[in-house]
Amino acid sequence: PQANLLQRYEQRVAQAEKSMADGRGGYPDLSPGHGPVGGKKDVARSRDFLKAVQKHVKTNPTKTGKELDSSFDHKAWSDVHDLAPFLSWDKFFDIAAGRSPKK
Repeated sequence: PQANLLQRYEQRVAQAEKSMADGRGGYPDLSPGHGPVGGKKDVARSRDFLKAVQKHVKTNPTKTGKELDSSFDHKAWSDVHDLAPFLSWDKFFDIAAGRSPKK
């Protein structure tokens, strides 16, 4: 299950890259996950955020989700919010690290 979580996370990064490359068939508006419809700059921002998280996790492989959360540069991503109560930052970082989040 852990490898599966990490694989799904990495697929999200790849999907964002693909959306940026092909422009979603020429459509001017895109829907990057749940939330309001956006454009290419929104997909680019989502992609860059996922890459920053990915880099942070790979640089700190032994840290827990809480430790990754507390050491991540949230100020650079102040427009990105957790999905409380469904998904907190520490659980998000556990998933990004390929670990099942603790309940």
